[in-house]
Amino acid sequence: MVFIASGIILGMQHVVKIHNGSASVKANVSLKDIDLKKGVTWVHTIANSEPELEEIRKFFGFHKLSIEDCIDKRQQPKVEVHEKYVLVIVKDPEVQGKVTID
Repeated sequence: MVFIASGIILGMQHVVKIHNGSASVKANVSLKDIDLKKGVTWVHTIANSEPELEEIRKFFGFHKLSIEDCIDKRQQPKVEVHEKYVLVIVKDPEVQGKVTID
């Protein structure tokens, strides 16, 4: 199962793999090195161009509408369960003004 989160950014992938009760985290992973065969895979990516976006869509088998939802800043938070992946759209908090931590 693959999870895709809103705010797709390609080029550099950060991968969290969960299998048999253990988790591993890898940074700067290329698409060809991502193993989707076992366990749950969470991939955070950064997109620099439309061709890169299309490459990752094809690699993971994401529906075009899932990708559109990820890049649409007006999209509301949601979770969609698809056959081979789960789409999770969340909103990052936006801070306006000065923030101080005491």
